[in-house]
Amino acid sequence: MDDGDYCYPHLLSNQKLTQNLGRVEMDSDGCLQLCLEEVANGLRNPLAMVHANDGTHRFFVGEQVGLVWAFLPDRSKLEKPFLNITKAVLTSSWEGDERGFLGITFHPKYKYNGKLYVYYSVEIGFDERIRISEFRVSANDMNLVDHTSER
Repeated sequence: MDDGDYCYPHLLSNQKLTQNLGRVEMDSDGCLQLCLEEVANGLRNPLAMVHANDGTHRFFVGEQVGLVWAFLPDRSKLEKPFLNITKAVLTSSWEGDERGFLGITFHPKYKYNGKLYVYYSVEIGFDERIRISEFRVSANDMNLVDHTSER
């Protein structure tokens, strides 16, 4: 890589890169070891973990069935899902099925415009399609998506 800070051994000496990794160590052979910490559990096929970059320090985890959960900085999961598109998402109980909720991203200016984008499988008639939708956060609750805003 052209950026030396991302290349070993600079990773260990760059505090910006290691400040949120937990414990970072080097073994006797000089190999980098990261000690990971569990931040969420009890989820069904989680496949996306993102933050909104809105200063709230929440993170969001999306499940293949069409649910997105908001987690607070103390790692507690909110009781109601941030987004629930389970009725629209095409998925099945087959192990290894690659259909369903497939991704989420927040607009770079989400803090100001409340826009987010979701990528998921749908069934239209007898056809299976991929849908990319824009949603907005609820005007009344920053922890819920306005499901009627989908476009």
